[in-house]
Amino acid sequence: MATDIRPSPDLLERAAALLAGAKRPVILAGRAVADANAGAELVALAETLAAPVYTGNETKLIFPSSHPLYRGLAFQRSEALRQLAASADVLLTVGSDLFKYDDATDAPVVSANTRVVQIDLDVQALARFCATDIALLASPRPALGELQAAVARLIRGKERDERLERLRGEYRQRKAFIETCLNHESTATPIRWGAAFREVAAAMPENAVVVDELASFYGQLAKVIDFRSPGSYFTTVDSLGWGLPATLGVALGSPGRPVVAMLGDGGALFCIQALWSATRYQIPAVMVIFNNSGFGSMRGLFTYYGQAVSAPMDGADCATYDIGALDWARLAADFGIAARRVADPSMIRSVVKEMIALRKPAVVELMVSPDGAGMNELVAEFFK
Repeated sequence: MATDIRPSPDLLERAAALLAGAKRPVILAGRAVADANAGAELVALAETLAAPVYTGNETKLIFPSSHPLYRGLAFQRSEALRQLAASADVLLTVGSDLFKYDDATDAPVVSANTRVVQIDLDVQALARFCATDIALLASPRPALGELQAAVARLIRGKERDERLERLRGEYRQRKAFIETCLNHESTATPIRWGAAFREVAAAMPENAVVVDELASFYGQLAKVIDFRSPGSYFTTVDSLGWGLPATLGVALGSPGRPVVAMLGDGGALFCIQALWSATRYQIPAVMVIFNNSGFGSMRGLFTYYGQAVSAPMDGADCATYDIGALDWARLAADFGIAARRVADPSMIRSVVKEMIALRKPAVVELMVSPDGAGMNELVAEFFK
């Protein structure tokens, strides 16, 4: 498949003029950017425009999470997606299918007042999920590179600089808020999720690769850990049970780099046999199990949609979200894997470092708060 399809020059110039004249440009990027290795081009365009960047709930790193212009994930049909679309006078979407899940009975996510520029290599995706003013059939990498050069020739410096300074100020405020959340009750037990995130992140070397299957707080790791380069972060939002076996695959595909998985206890149960594979083939990966004794994401979803967790639904007992007091450290040890259970937050960093240094399969079990204490504030801010 061709990966160097260039956009129409005429349409490219029109798109550049529209973006260069925008007062409130916003960029929404999808997995196609990562697949095309177009991250550097996306960063350059965002900086030239001084535009905030949102990414879809994808499995690969699309934009550096530590960049001041990065605003995080935008979920299908979420209020955050509606707000970001409404905030833009010009919206640039690149290889993103976020709008495909919009309910046809709802008001359109993108308002009639927002101009849309779309870049996609799939002709069937162009203007399919939202009204599009300019559709560029092109590969993301050459399209973004040429668009950045065209915008740079047209954009006015003063307005762009003022917008960039405002966005940097918002970034600093958001980072301060995140630090407040992470430090809240950081010595309490059960371990607060924010404290756990902070301590595990502090234990990892700069070249670490992270596998994320924390369904309860999907997308929050990118607020705590600075992911800067492709191949440093892998996740999924579409299935439970992916995390453990994916960790082994990532470790095999990343020789010489420490691999740390952040996994929920419920999701890890789906493919527990991966522990056998890890020890059988001595695959070097540290699997950090966040033990909240249940399927926290399901508790959260039913609470979000107004269904009491303890109430029956279709004859089923919703209390089955609670999976009991599993001892993951003991379970891992039975598979022949080095394992530690940690209930004291002050021990997290040293234990994770110790396990990484082993360079073999290891499990760290963290006894975290069942109610999500320590991260709920971040989630509330994220889904506002």
